[in-house]
Amino acid sequence: MKSITYTFFPIGLILLIMMSSCDFSGKSKEHAFNPSNTLNQLEVLLTQLNELDTTDCANLDEIVSINEKMRTIVENIRSAESFDKLAKTYKTQHSNVKFTVSEDMAFGVFSWRTKMDCLGNQIKNIALYKTDKGLLASSLYGTPRIYHKVGGSPFKKGRYILYADTLITGYSISNGYLEEIQLGPKEASYVKNEPFEDE
Repeated sequence: MKSITYTFFPIGLILLIMMSSCDFSGKSKEHAFNPSNTLNQLEVLLTQLNELDTTDCANLDEIVSINEKMRTIVENIRSAESFDKLAKTYKTQHSNVKFTVSEDMAFGVFSWRTKMDCLGNQIKNIALYKTDKGLLASSLYGTPRIYHKVGGSPFKKGRYILYADTLITGYSISNGYLEEIQLGPKEASYVKNEPFEDE
């Protein structure tokens, strides 16, 4: 009896390992990042948002819920590889949710109109940026704007200039943190002399 027990034990263990490895590979394929699906999800949510009536702060709960879903989708973009795929796909699959990326492919900003005017929040900006710690996400807490272009500072690495029509904002990535900055005289002069092109 003992020999039978010992014979079946290794076989059972091998089968268990094989089943586990199959399960893991299936899960990794299931959760593979799909940039086209991500943009489509955002587009569907934005369409739902735009169809809601906001007269006298109507549908506010639903509006907040849709914006929260959009924020979650953007913040779930977790890797530099996913960021790069999304940036390339966005160029060919244009969306009403604005996503503008710097030339060095290290900094990008999502912008959309939230329809949360009743709460004093008309536009949402979420930045995705690459650091030594990986890809990080951060809401931009300055004056919200629909950004059309992100330019890198020619004077200092890790500094970015965000363009919204005739308005500009500076941001810096330092030690993995993103902060709004005052543009220096050289940067301000550079921006004034650089023609703005809305994409």
